[in-house]
Amino acid sequence: RRWRIDRTTGGFQEPWHVHIPIKLLPSEVKDYVDYMLRRLNNLRDHPVSMTSSIRVTQEDDVWRLSFVYKSTQSTTGNFYTKNELIVKPQPNGEFEVDLDSIGDTDWVHLVGSLIRQFTIDYSTDKNA
Repeated sequence: RRWRIDRTTGGFQEPWHVHIPIKLLPSEVKDYVDYMLRRLNNLRDHPVSMTSSIRVTQEDDVWRLSFVYKSTQSTTGNFYTKNELIVKPQPNGEFEVDLDSIGDTDWVHLVGSLIRQFTIDYSTDKNA
């Protein structure tokens, strides 16, 4: 399934906004954040593209997972994105997930695809 970056946002030093298609119950939020943290930490030593500066914060009911995603080899291109995964409550009691990313559009699309894949994996794993 193809998806697009919200082109009404973003620009020089402004984040691109990517909605992640998942709805979480309050009881699922910590498991989701822990899962995403684990998956991002697994990429810290990846030979082609790696994560760094991973940090989780929580203020009230809003969780933020910040990280950098970058290339480690010149053959894959010189990409670098600064990202924040935001898990926030909605009026209906569910939580939604968004990714704000600063970087070139192509690389934002790459990290958005990565997070969407991890989210699909989470949904599949929790229902197994």
